[in-house]
Amino acid sequence: MPICDENGAGGPVEGGGGDNSSCDDGLNVKSPPIHDYYGEKLWQRKRAIEVPERSLSYLQMAMRDESGNNVDLTQYGFVNNDPCGEDPATSSGSSGSSETPVEPGDNQLLTIFRESALQERYRWTAVPTVYDAVNGIIKVQIPDEVVNHTGIYLAESGVLDANDRLLWSNEVYVFVTHSAWHLPATRILRGPPTIDDIRTSLRDSDPAENELLTDLDFGLSELCFAATRAVQFWNDQPPHISTAVFSTKTFPFREIWITGVHLFLFQLAEEHYRRNFFQTSAGGTVTDDKNRHREYNQVYRERLAQFKELVLWQKAQLNLRRGWGTFGGGYPY
Repeated sequence: MPICDENGAGGPVEGGGGDNSSCDDGLNVKSPPIHDYYGEKLWQRKRAIEVPERSLSYLQMAMRDESGNNVDLTQYGFVNNDPCGEDPATSSGSSGSSETPVEPGDNQLLTIFRESALQERYRWTAVPTVYDAVNGIIKVQIPDEVVNHTGIYLAESGVLDANDRLLWSNEVYVFVTHSAWHLPATRILRGPPTIDDIRTSLRDSDPAENELLTDLDFGLSELCFAATRAVQFWNDQPPHISTAVFSTKTFPFREIWITGVHLFLFQLAEEHYRRNFFQTSAGGTVTDDKNRHREYNQVYRERLAQFKELVLWQKAQLNLRRGWGTFGGGYPY
C-alpha cells in the first residue's frame, strides 16, 4: 500500500525543527506516515514511527479524532508554544474555525511511553509542545530511557482536564531499532530485528520487488503489531516459565521472532484478501486480483507449524535447564 506522510493532500504541514530552538527541518523529527490504499488515505489506522537507538529523536504528529480528522487544540485552551509553529489565527491549512483562540486553561497535554507487549511496569512521560494548535500538531522529544533501549513502544498523547482525567488521546507505535552507536551490555543481542531485516526476509524491502503492487505491501504499524504479537504468543504458550517471560526489549530468540512476524503478517494478509475477494466479469474480462486468500492461508498454516515447533523446542530446553543446578558443599577441597 502506498505510504505518504501527514502532509497529504489537504492536510496540515507537519514539517518543523529538529529541536525546540531551531526552525530547520531535521531528520531526527519523525512524523508517522499515513497509508494510502487505492488512492484513499487510511486516516484511522494506527500510526508508527521508526527511530534508531541512542538517537535524539522527536515525535511530531497530528492529534486526530475517531474519524481521522485533525483536532483544533485551540478549542481545548492550547495555543502554539513551539518557536517554529505558526500563529493559530493565520495558520495555513486551518480547520476553518472562526472562533478566537482562548488562553491556555487548566487542560494539559501529556505523552506516556510504555513497552508494547505490556510486560513492563515502567512508563516514561514527556510534555509535548504545540507546533500548530489549529491543526492539532504536537511535537514531543522521545525520552532517553526509550531511545536507549531497543524495543517496540506505545506513545499515547492525551489531553487531561484540571483533575488529571483523560479527555481523549492518540496512540502510535515507536519502533526503536539497533544501531552501531550502542554496544550491547551482554553477549546475547536483545530487542527486535531491524525493519530492514524483516522487510528483506519478506522480499518487501523496495516497491520494485512487488511487481503487482508496485509499492510496499506491509506498513510499519503492521510490522510493529506482528512483532509485538509474536512476543505475546511466546509468553502465553505453555509451559509457562517465570524466568522466560519477555518483552519486546528483552526477547532474545531472533529466528523465532522473525518467523513469528511472518506468521502474523500472513494472517493479516489472508484476512484482507478473504474479506475483499470479489470476482467480476465485464466485456469478456475477468477481474480476480483479490483471489489470494487460499494461498495466504496455506503459507500461514506452514509458518504456524514452524513457529510453534520452534517455540516448543526452545521452551522445552529452557524448562529442562531449570531441573539441574549446583551448590557449594562448604568444604575447602
